[in-house]
Amino acid sequence: MKPQTRSFSGDQIIFNQGDPGDVAYVILRGAVDIFTVARDKRIVLESLSEGGCFGEMSAIAGDVRSASAMAKGSTELYVVDNSTLQQLLRQSEPIARAVVHSLIERVKRLTQKNVDETLGIDPMIGVANLLILFGKLNPKSVQGEQTQLPYERTVEGIASIIGMLPARVRVVTRRMQDLNLLTIFAGGRESGIRFRHAEIAQNTASIVRTLEGTIGGRMKAEFELIEIEPLAALLGVDRSTILQRLASGELPDDVFLIRKSAAEAYFQEHGKSTVPSS
Repeated sequence: MKPQTRSFSGDQIIFNQGDPGDVAYVILRGAVDIFTVARDKRIVLESLSEGGCFGEMSAIAGDVRSASAMAKGSTELYVVDNSTLQQLLRQSEPIARAVVHSLIERVKRLTQKNVDETLGIDPMIGVANLLILFGKLNPKSVQGEQTQLPYERTVEGIASIIGMLPARVRVVTRRMQDLNLLTIFAGGRESGIRFRHAEIAQNTASIVRTLEGTIGGRMKAEFELIEIEPLAALLGVDRSTILQRLASGELPDDVFLIRKSAAEAYFQEHGKSTVPSS
């Protein structure tokens, strides 16, 4: 299929969530809303205008659409199929960088939107799509029907892209392992993460849709923040007890989040000595 253009009228659906993701689009004229439906309510995830690119995530990965697209007014689109995208990725580094950058930014924006609006469960969708992307960018990681990646480096990469702390990404991946979407395993020098690249995005989206009520509460609890004083009162212990358990290593480091600006300001003012000054 050669690249071509297609025209859409106002409010015309370009593709629906769950449709095969076989082509990507660039907006030549007009505008497009990317949206999903949750609890019978349409949620616009992103509005794109002339020059915007969409649909590339599914087209590159060969997955179904994770959201729907609708034209806003008279719109003309440039259509690029999967084989053309793959050829561009192989042959042209500048274009490859642009496509991958667009993909990464879309995952970041949509995931953050979903974190804020859907009880923190949809980060799994963003993580699944980024795992596929990392596999595409590292063909040696693909072994038959499965992709295998180094766990900690993958966690750090996902965290930097979607703006989460690595500890939260680990929570999401552990939940995905509980749901049999992937496997985290111990290796020689470092642990790894293994998943079926042809299935993980679709299976994750299916679980998000069908088990939102059950999983959502658990995910929300994992992402809920609380200060030390209310936590101590909730647990019925002294504040010092919590801090002592953390200092001794009895509590894992990822139990606590530290405000970066406040910590930097403190150590700049008081120095880095391990013994408090009198």
